[in-house]
Amino acid sequence: MKKAVAILCVFMLIFLVSCKDGSDTDLTTESTLAQSLTEKIVESVTQNELCSVPTAPEGFQLMTDTHEMFNQPACGNTVFITSDYLEETKCLYGEDEEFILDMLEGKWTDSDDDCLPDAKINYMGTVYYYSSSCGTVKDNDSGCMPLTKSQVHRMNKIIGKYRTTKTENGLSRSLLSKDGVKLSVALSKNPVAPGEKFVLTATVENNSGRTVYIHTPTGTPDMHFEVRVKISDGKYSFVELDTQGKCHTDDTGMMTLKDGETYVQQMNMAAGYYVDGSMIEVSGEPLIAFGGGTYSGTAILNWNFDEPDGEHKSLDLEFEVEVK
Repeated sequence: MKKAVAILCVFMLIFLVSCKDGSDTDLTTESTLAQSLTEKIVESVTQNELCSVPTAPEGFQLMTDTHEMFNQPACGNTVFITSDYLEETKCLYGEDEEFILDMLEGKWTDSDDDCLPDAKINYMGTVYYYSSSCGTVKDNDSGCMPLTKSQVHRMNKIIGKYRTTKTENGLSRSLLSKDGVKLSVALSKNPVAPGEKFVLTATVENNSGRTVYIHTPTGTPDMHFEVRVKISDGKYSFVELDTQGKCHTDDTGMMTLKDGETYVQQMNMAAGYYVDGSMIEVSGEPLIAFGGGTYSGTAILNWNFDEPDGEHKSLDLEFEVEVK
């Protein structure tokens, strides 16, 4: 660009010289002047003086990054995700970013529904709103795109991963909500050592304005069926020490949460398993510790609104536990 400006200036000077009437001496003088000015221009371009970069006044910061101007992270890509549960906006990379971009190429329709968004997706400055309860993505122009079950599952997995944050007390925490019901999982340690014990706390908060009924497969207390938690490598699961070897009745149970109430399920876990893969110790065999790596965890909450057999809802929160 700078070279083009310099060349343009040279042509302008030549044009002025050629159009001026006068003697040969005047032409010679003007040619010498044009040559001198051309050399000055070339020198300025060489020294980057033609279009110098502006400097900020003292006490001010010059913003040269568009991400910084729009208060977005300068992570080198175009997709960001945020929600009320995130401490900061998260950049999406790799397969997660590609999935979002492909998803937004789907079929859009008009919609005026009131679906509560779980997260906001920012792509090239346009904000989209994802709702897991409705299984949709909306934009600011009332456009709506229904998602398939597999897309909803993938979106929930992405949100679960990016919602994992460090709270003020140092707990590793993941959250997910639907229709005013919030499910969270907090780990007392993350990462944990192979075979190490840790505390997992699953919390259900009901702020839906309605009564929540949670069914369990047994009436035996403290079996932790209210929120079904599992951490595994795909074959073996982390042991829950509280219920290991504990028998329960085959009758059903039910827990009720009124609007504004909270249920807390605290579980003592260990990063290991027994040889048969069950939760019950076999013949006094010791716990086998999981090796180093990242293990997938799920916390599943099923409930009914307003009455025991009322409108059915569920939350499937995914999180990760690192062993090292």
